[in-house]
Amino acid sequence: MRETTIRIARIGAPAALAALLGALVSSCSAKGCLDGREGCEVPSPCEELAFSCEAGAATAEIVNEEVLASDRMASGLQAQGGAGDVLLANDHVQVVVESLDHPHYLGPTGGNLIDIATTGDQNAGLSHKFVATGILPGDAVHYERLEIVESGPDVAAVQAVGRLDGHEDVTVATRYELRPCDPGVRIRTEISNRSTEPALWPVYDSFWWGGRQTQPFIPVKDVGFEQPGLDLEEFDEIAHEFPFVAAATQTERPISHAVTGCNVETIEGINSDEISAVGLARRVISPRDHRIYERFLAVAPGRDVASSADLIARVRAELFGERYAVISGQTIRPDGEATGGEAAQSSIHITELSAEGGEIPRSQVVPGPSGAFSAAVPAGRAYRVSARSFGRVVDSKAIAVGDDDYEALPLVVPEPARVELEASLDGEPHDVQVFFRPADDETEQAVTGRLNERFDECAPL
Repeated sequence: MRETTIRIARIGAPAALAALLGALVSSCSAKGCLDGREGCEVPSPCEELAFSCEAGAATAEIVNEEVLASDRMASGLQAQGGAGDVLLANDHVQVVVESLDHPHYLGPTGGNLIDIATTGDQNAGLSHKFVATGILPGDAVHYERLEIVESGPDVAAVQAVGRLDGHEDVTVATRYELRPCDPGVRIRTEISNRSTEPALWPVYDSFWWGGRQTQPFIPVKDVGFEQPGLDLEEFDEIAHEFPFVAAATQTERPISHAVTGCNVETIEGINSDEISAVGLARRVISPRDHRIYERFLAVAPGRDVASSADLIARVRAELFGERYAVISGQTIRPDGEATGGEAAQSSIHITELSAEGGEIPRSQVVPGPSGAFSAAVPAGRAYRVSARSFGRVVDSKAIAVGDDDYEALPLVVPEPARVELEASLDGEPHDVQVFFRPADDETEQAVTGRLNERFDECAPL
């Protein structure tokens, strides 16, 4: 915020205070939408963040039938965009913001993010992302205006302006922005308390995952994928602070998402199989005070944390000067043959060995078909790199990572058992359901596992 000097002479204290507050709000609003006025424009988010690539362009357009039928539109099994929505696109990502009269799930109006896909991959997997000041229905935003404010080629942006649902004196404005080389979307939200009462607010992005189809991950000691679930009565116990949250779909055309703050080094929130609510930590907002939250939502094709978290490492290195190193390696069979490509058969989990005791989950990556894997982690730490197969740890190595990248030794993943069955009915091939159960307690103990340390144990997974 630009500093403003105010001279007050021979004015009573109450009047002076009112003049000071009014001038400060006016100064802050001059370049933003803190007062929600017509014609305002939210400033560009994450200004210090830059990505480089070959020549390209960013575009913004209203979706019509021609756009819907083209490969410009974000698509996939969970794509929800339709005519009247706004499409932001470059050569890397496609982002859809719903029109005001096209709301989804928990949003009282449109103006929220409903689709994001990597260009050409048809992998839209985000059900909904909306801005809120909590996790109750009245905490969402009722947007009243939606407009394209930059149409490219250097910057494409759309902004939504409105009020907190049911609170006419609380203004909210959100800008979604894309630049030609961005592997994700920049977002800035401004919220101003123009009432006469203080309020306790976080500023959250609420991601609606839909339940078990996308597993959120946070790099917090003894947490990772192991989220406590949603319990409003124990909010303080289940909320955490963390540098980013990531989540990947497990569909045939997967996509990995991760979000981090641009104007704050840590974000706060809660995570469950159904929803993640993450952003600025809660604090009391006095009358005429405001909050501004800038963040970057990165996406990449992949069914693991590392696909998008590696992008977040680049973002945080540039914005906050954090140092990262890349751990790489390969999964092999006992006979030395390379193996990979299947998340259930081989998944690499990387945890930091904390000096205070315990482990901090840092990343998770699914090896490629050749067994090769890599993931960015904070430099100068000790780590455990574990290979999991069918929900069980099958190989693990402790390593010390300095400032340079570290090539880990191969991790051995056993060959899985395979069963081939042919079913017939009246002599003709027929579809059937087949269930496998362990023959005895010893076998059950040997094959019991949990996917990413989540959900109930299965035998076999």
